[in-house]
Amino acid sequence: MVKKIVKKVKQIIFVVVVKATSYIKLIKRYMGEFMSNTKKQVVTRMAPSPTGEMHIGNLRTALYSWLYAKQNNGKFILRIEDTDKKRSKTKHIKEIMSTLETFGLNWDEYYKQSERLGLYQHYAHKLVNNGCAYICQCEKESDECNCNLTNNPYVSKSYCIKLRVKNLLDYEITCKDELRGTIKYNTKELYDIVLLKADGYPTYHLASIVDDGLMGVTDVFRGNEWLSSFPYHQLIYNALGFCIPKFYHLSLICNEEGKKLSKRDGDFSVKSLLDKGYLPSTLLNYIALLGWHPAGNEEFFTKQNLIEKFEVKRLVKSPACYDPKKLKNLNLKHSKTEQGIAEYYELYKNEFPKWRLNHLLYVYQIGLDIKQLMNKIRHAFSYIEVPLYSTHKLSFYKKLVEKLKEVKELDFNNEFGVLLGDKEAKIILQYISDCGYSNKEINEWVRETLTKETKGLPAEILLIILTIEELIEIFEKTALVKM
Repeated sequence: MVKKIVKKVKQIIFVVVVKATSYIKLIKRYMGEFMSNTKKQVVTRMAPSPTGEMHIGNLRTALYSWLYAKQNNGKFILRIEDTDKKRSKTKHIKEIMSTLETFGLNWDEYYKQSERLGLYQHYAHKLVNNGCAYICQCEKESDECNCNLTNNPYVSKSYCIKLRVKNLLDYEITCKDELRGTIKYNTKELYDIVLLKADGYPTYHLASIVDDGLMGVTDVFRGNEWLSSFPYHQLIYNALGFCIPKFYHLSLICNEEGKKLSKRDGDFSVKSLLDKGYLPSTLLNYIALLGWHPAGNEEFFTKQNLIEKFEVKRLVKSPACYDPKKLKNLNLKHSKTEQGIAEYYELYKNEFPKWRLNHLLYVYQIGLDIKQLMNKIRHAFSYIEVPLYSTHKLSFYKKLVEKLKEVKELDFNNEFGVLLGDKEAKIILQYISDCGYSNKEINEWVRETLTKETKGLPAEILLIILTIEELIEIFEKTALVKM
């Protein structure tokens, strides 16, 4: 009887345990689904100040932020921090937006801080009310004053609002950077910074934190020059009750001399690099490598490759040096891709007609500056010198013009004029060679006429850049031959 009861109890316990286990699994499953569904969406932002041309450091911040949001089905915000009334320019805002569009870094939301002044003023006074900030009525915004000792401002007098950092006792502020780990700051090395200026405009310190908090920013990529502001920002996040995002303070970008790049380094603005003929694909590829060390030794990446392979855990904190040779080599590779060729035509569409670009493509793909080359040719057209040529050299020009006119009669004209192809150029040069001229003479004399240089592109390339009409005109004038 006892055995039966024990057996029955064991069966009951077994059933209860099994059911409990099932219920626990079910609860865990639903909780997992709930947590997954309620997981915070990744939100990143690019927050440039429109006070100058967009720098490669700005583009790197935008790229990393965009890539991380893209990888996580998140949101990428463009936020124009135009609270510097004296230096902010509308034209720079347009340039920032145009540049991001050129590189395909499309944003999901757009904000201008100058349109949100009321918000910043509200939160500045909120900090005063909770004792984390105070009103300063010094005649000039100063880092050292005694206004923190009173809370009875004169209403009729202008004021700024400062963050209360200093207390009677010094203390440590611990911050976490995703690249450097824990960083500790002592308040004896800090001071009470201005949050709201006397004109009602916020400083970066207040506006960026208020916006990050209200916009739900989860991950912030920015230059390491902001490390010194990190403790202030953490104090403001905490004082306002906002979640602190993950911070990635990116490596310093140095020029070839090892000095930090700045907006004053005009040659390193995004616009100047595009003007030099570097493709958007090339620049994205190159800039991605300034602070990110991909797995393996791979260095060639398309934008889609970057979306697939970019990893924040492989960001590095050591300085990245600008390497023009690497940039040029990457451009040579990208210029031969389908995307790169499309970008080439887009990049130069306002400089040359498409038919000319068709013939300049090869020149571009071997790494030459086609704008510089065409300027040399235009100069040669405008300033034709008439030196005393030997009979042998004069005969060369005469035969070249004769052959060009003969080839012109062939049936391969188009609406822009007669354009030589590789085949026709080789026929002309072979004819000149058969007339007793060496390859050295042919290349030097053609090059000398068209570019005023004795070294450079071979004749077969130079001849296909211009129409036959253009070639006949300059060679006739050069040789003083009128046929």
